[in-house]
Formats: sequence, structure tokens, C-alpha cells
Amino acid sequence: MPKITFPGKDKKWVPNYLGEFYGHIINSSNIRLNSRQGFISLSPKGVPYTTSDDVANMTKGTGMVYSNYDNVASTYKHVTVCEKVYKTSGSGAQFAADSLTGSPTSLSDDEIVVHGKTAAGSDILVVSKGTNLNRFNYELSSTTWVTNWWTGLQKTITSSTDATPIVVLTSGAHGYSSGDKVVIRNHATNINANGDWTITVTDSTHFSLDGSTATGGGAGSGGTVNRTFDTSNTLYYLGQLPLNSVAHPMISFGNSPFLIIGDKNLLHSINTPGTAALPASDVDVRNSRVIFKPDYTINWIRTANDKIYVGLKNDRGDNFPSIVAEYDILNEVVREIRIEEGTTIGFVSNGNIHIIDIKGQLREYSGSTFNPYAFFPYAFFTGSSITLPHRNGIAVSDKNIYLLINDSSFRISAGVWIYEKELQRLYEYTSFSQSKTSLKDFGAGTFNSTGVLFSLSGTDILFAGLSMDKFYAGAQIAGIFVVGTSSNDFSGDTTPRGRFVTSKLNSEEIDNFWRNILVKYSGYQITGGAYTGSIVVKYRSTDKVNSAIGFLGTWASSTTFTVVSALTNISVGDEVNIWSGQGSNATAHIVSITGSSTKTVTIDEAILASPSGDFSFTVENWKKLTPSITSNSKGYELIDLPETSNDWIQFKIELRAGFEIEELQFGFQINLPVER
Repeated sequence: MPKITFPGKDKKWVPNYLGEFYGHIINSSNIRLNSRQGFISLSPKGVPYTTSDDVANMTKGTGMVYSNYDNVASTYKHVTVCEKVYKTSGSGAQFAADSLTGSPTSLSDDEIVVHGKTAAGSDILVVSKGTNLNRFNYELSSTTWVTNWWTGLQKTITSSTDATPIVVLTSGAHGYSSGDKVVIRNHATNINANGDWTITVTDSTHFSLDGSTATGGGAGSGGTVNRTFDTSNTLYYLGQLPLNSVAHPMISFGNSPFLIIGDKNLLHSINTPGTAALPASDVDVRNSRVIFKPDYTINWIRTANDKIYVGLKNDRGDNFPSIVAEYDILNEVVREIRIEEGTTIGFVSNGNIHIIDIKGQLREYSGSTFNPYAFFPYAFFTGSSITLPHRNGIAVSDKNIYLLINDSSFRISAGVWIYEKELQRLYEYTSFSQSKTSLKDFGAGTFNSTGVLFSLSGTDILFAGLSMDKFYAGAQIAGIFVVGTSSNDFSGDTTPRGRFVTSKLNSEEIDNFWRNILVKYSGYQITGGAYTGSIVVKYRSTDKVNSAIGFLGTWASSTTFTVVSALTNISVGDEVNIWSGQGSNATAHIVSITGSSTKTVTIDEAILASPSGDFSFTVENWKKLTPSITSNSKGYELIDLPETSNDWIQFKIELRAGFEIEELQFGFQINLPVER
């Protein structure tokens, strides 16, 4: 009997998303192709590490560094920004709130970056907060952050005297001391007051400008004053006007290094941090060093090839053309590359700049344009858009590119997607469970939002910033999740599930009949010394209409749930695919549908012992084949197909712990007579 074999003689499974008839795999969840060459196995699951379940009100992490900022003699630790700064106490430790005085709080989608080192070797940290920057320099203070480092203490000026020296009145108590240094901007009439000054305080709302001379045109009004040196604490500030009310991507550049800050369509730079006594000057701060088009907003910054690359989102929306700017900071040359597809997120791999665009294409810079080399399923060949990762949601190792992806279209699974550089394969690597202590789900298929993805150098450990509904019950869980540690290795878990969907197998003859599928597999031993799990094989030969429409169900028992909405185009035998809530990332098949306005759906197997609450699901027309594979010793199973003579056939293979797939053989028979 003729047959088609996946994979080929090279034993390389090929995910290919250019179309449904290409490659071997067109969709997947919780599988890995890189554990053993030629095998498909289950991936390690993602679990909460430190979240709002552990620390009240914790939000998703949006940035992370590995740093010794708080003590040059201390071990390096992970430091992340959520709604405040959190840090570990060392390898394997949970995150705890940074307790240093002035540590930034009330953060929202803010950034953290290492901006050089002190003379003694500890990192200098800078954290964005709203319209300002905060800084920690152990050499300045071992216990205290410098707050409002970008602006210094800023006050609004009410008036100034037309006298010598000029006396300035602020709209409220200024909080300054004699000997402080300030900068005054935009003061009208008595314009001699503008500029840099050392001040002498006369009372809580007045100070004079040492060495000043009045203009002679009358009292001045308006403008702002920013403190650049606090004589009481011997602290210097940058004395700039507040940043815009947007997210502020930041990056360190060069050996000095420069701190590069994105601020709407402006790019600012701060020179080397130098010593503790370094004052602010025009050389140290280049405000608006680069000004881009006003109807664009900087949404990411990266550095590669001794240049700075800036992603600019079109203010009209993600699907409008965006810009990637190549900035040669040494020669002050800016080159703009227009990205017609829309918004992008940039990352660096093998020393070069890459992007992922809103249409799901991974693209590498050639020196003049960005060439695509991988594609997300459905997005590219249908022309639809994906939800881009967070600007810090891509991690790169020597062998792999990891992308933290969310999706609410019920087309692809949310989670960490992996691109294997050497074998050029992109697929969903792992999803994230909502609990690290009890079995409630097999990985959420969709999130509320994503944040940072951070790879621990030299390991397969990934930290992920996430926010997701907690069992779809109104509450949320947010914070830092982890993949790749021993605590979340599936080898000690008899419950993990993963799956992949094959490409469509096209019939060479209109009257070919698909006859069977041969599954070659191997079992592996899990903790406890027993093999467990199963392989479930499903097929279809017609597409499901509106298969991406989501429904809301409510668990009534382990095998029944209720639905209020109309279940249009849904039949007994169809597959229920759970995306969020208890039981997410599991499937079962409809046995019966009863009721009118409120329908009760019975499924063919219990997904959890006692599920509860609401969950989201889709329905597809996969048909389950029998028998399911449960024997670990046989090594192969030949499963017959019902008589099927459609132009194409497609399979879904579910792994439920304890097995790896080595090969699939699809048998068909040619030129059978067609009954009329």
C-alpha cells in the first residue's frame, strides 16, 4: 500500500506556516522538537515563580537585568520591574521587593537598565518611572535611590523681581537649600533669570540667584526651575524637563557607556555615569539628540554592529507602516527603513538586528532591508495580524530565539515560541500554568498581557512576565513565571499534555482512499519508575466553518458544562478545545447537547477531577480514532481510518505524558472505484 511518511529520511520534523499543505506541522502546543533528533516530545511546562499569589498586588514584570547593583561584594541577582522593583537574593531564590530607601514604586510598563559600573565594580541601575528616571549608584549611597534623577526637584515659578540679585518666587514651597544649583527655563520678561545658577534661600518660597543682574524690563513670570545639585546630600541631577507620558525604552550603548532613552519621537542620551561627584552639564545630557517624525512613537531600542536601532510605531495604529531607524551615533547619521506591514519589535541575534512584524514574520537586516526567514501560523498566508510580544519579550541564546507570544484569536496557543537557528524551525514551545501547587490546567491558551522574557545565560531557564485570568473567575494572577527549572520539569508530572497538527495531505488522485495511520513512538520513564500517559490520534478531511469562534462555558461536573450562547454549526462528536480557565489546553469530544436557552454539553472524558468556574473554548470537527495508544513496549500502532476519499486529510496528535513520537506513516489506496 502506498504511504506518505513524516518526517523524511533526514529525521527532521518541519513546522511550516506558509500554507496548510507545506511541511509536516502547521500548529502545535507544549511540544519540543529539540530534545532528541527526529522525535517529538512534551516540553517543560511554565509555572508561576513569584506572583500576586505570593506578593499582594504584584503585576507582570516588564524588564529584567542580572546585577550586583546593591553591593559590589554580593552575588549577582535577578532584578525586575513590576509595579515596584523586585530582586532575588541569589540563584534559585524567590523575588522580594527591593527595600532600599526611595526604591521606585507605582511603576507601569517601565524599564530597567544597567548604566555602567562604579569604580569599585557594582552596577549602576536606572529605572524609568512615568515621566522621570530613578538611579541607584552604590558609590553615592549604599542604602538610597536617587529619585527624579532626570528632572531633579522641579517647581513652577510665579514671578521674579526686577532687581539685583534676582529673587524668584515659586508657586509652593520649593524645598531647596542655600548652595543648591538650579536651572531656570522659559521665564518671561525678566529673561536674565533663565540659565544655571547657585541659589541663596530667603524663605520657603523665595530664593535669590547668586551673581544675577535684572533685565530692567520689569518683573518676570512663568517658567520652571529644576534643581541640579542638592548641597545637603551632595547629589547631582540632570535638571531636564519631564519626559512625555509614554513608555520609555532604554539601552546602554558603548563601553563608556551612553544611556539611550526613547521619549515619544525623541531620542535622548546621557553620557558615561563617571564618578559619584560628576555634575550634570550639556556634555552629559543630549536632550532630543535625535528628533523623529512627530506622528510616530519609539516602541523599542536595540544596539548591534556599533549602531543603535530604533523601532517607531505609527500613531495611527499597529497596522499602519512603521519605521526602523538605523542611527550611527559616532557619525550622527540616521537612516530610516519603512516597514509597510506595520509595527515591529526588534531583537539582536548573532550580532545582527532582527525584527518580528505585526504580520508574524521574523526578519533579518541585510544592510538595506529586512528579509523574512520564518512565519507565524495563519498570520502570514491569511494576511491577518498577530499580537506582538512586549518590547522586552524576546530572549536570545546561542542556539535559539524565544518569543513570549499572546493570542486572543483562538488560532495559535499563547506561550513561549521557539525558533531553532540551526534547523530553522519555529513552533510553540511551552504554555504557562496558573498554579504551581495543584493541577487546574495544562497551560493557558491565552493571556491578559505579556511582559519581559529573560534567558539565564548558559541555561535553558526562562523568566517570563505575565498577567492572566486566574481560572477565568474574575481574579488575575500576575508577576514572574519560569520555564526550565527542576520544579517545573514534566518528568515528575504524570499530567502534561501537548499536541501538534499535521499539514494537509493532498491526494494525488481524486479517487484515492485514505486507509490508516501508523504511529511509531517510544515511551520514557518518569519519576516513580512507571510509564504512563497515552497518544490520542484524530483526523479530519473537511475544514470547520467558524472554528475560531470562542464560547464561554461553566463547569457543572467533570464531564458536563453549560453554555448560554447559541452553539451554531456544532455536532455530537466534535472536539471541544479549552483555551482558558480550569482545564485549559485540554480537549475532549461532545457526547450530547441538551437544553434550549441554557444548553448542557456532555463530553467523552473527564479532564479534571472536579473542575469549576467559567472557561473559554472553541469547537472543531476533529474525529477521534481508536484505539488510543497506551502501551509503552510495542513501539508502533497501526490505526485504521473510516473510509475517506476526500481531496485531503489532516491529523492532530495529542501527547499525554510518557511518550515521544518518532514517525507517522499515512497509508492510502489508489484508484478504487467510486460508487455512484
